[in-house]
Amino acid sequence: MTSAVVVSSSATLLLALISTTSAFGQTSPPLRRLASPLSISGVIVDPDGRAVADVEIYLGWVSPTIARWGKGRWEIVRGDQRGRFSVRTDVPYIVFRKPGFQSQRVRSINKPRTVVTLVPASRGLPVCSADTQCSGLPRSAFCFPSVAGVRVGSSYSTDDTRARGFSLVRNRKAGFTHDCCGYSSEGLPSIGCVWQSVEYRETVYEVGGLEILDVRGRSSSGNMWHFLDRLGEYAGYLDSRAFKANDAALLDKVLDGVCIRKQAR
Repeated sequence: MTSAVVVSSSATLLLALISTTSAFGQTSPPLRRLASPLSISGVIVDPDGRAVADVEIYLGWVSPTIARWGKGRWEIVRGDQRGRFSVRTDVPYIVFRKPGFQSQRVRSINKPRTVVTLVPASRGLPVCSADTQCSGLPRSAFCFPSVAGVRVGSSYSTDDTRARGFSLVRNRKAGFTHDCCGYSSEGLPSIGCVWQSVEYRETVYEVGGLEILDVRGRSSSGNMWHFLDRLGEYAGYLDSRAFKANDAALLDKVLDGVCIRKQAR
């Protein structure tokens, strides 16, 4: 896995809440904010040094529910047409996102000028053809291929959505859930994953007018996680102690093989 560039920081961190349950389902230090806000400004460029305009910059703030779910609300600002940005925040990480690019997670630090480089996505997500054999859900955009060793469950109803489970034949405790299409997903990773991962990789795709995030990472304990997200639809896993060393790789093969159904809205 190639992780995003992270700027190191010596900023003092302040305890934000008391919970010891992380987004990875295990005991870990609570999420933390900076002791005082920092002003961060600079420019967003591509690998050739050209300005990247109108980039969304995601800031987060901790809500009481983050203690249980790793969720929180996002504040979003934008870079200007010349790629310039300026924010003031007390969160430890901010994320720069634009469709068609790999996102950058940058750690908050006092610095005269920050240069953020967004690299174009190395691939696009394919559109499902009329004869594609894959597993989707009613109104879902995501449709997943059959992969040897992965069991595809029957779809079932939740409160406001349909869902389906995928699990490994060799280890039924290792799997992921596909859920669509109600209020189950904000189309964004949890703040817990953004703040606590030691490796973080994210790409924003645009397919048929849909913005889709492919985001994955690794916790300090070595657990892997991987999500596909759009507004109202989600598929992914949080690794756990039930996973064996190569379980995540097999689940990634399913998630990475996704095609996008254009009729979904």
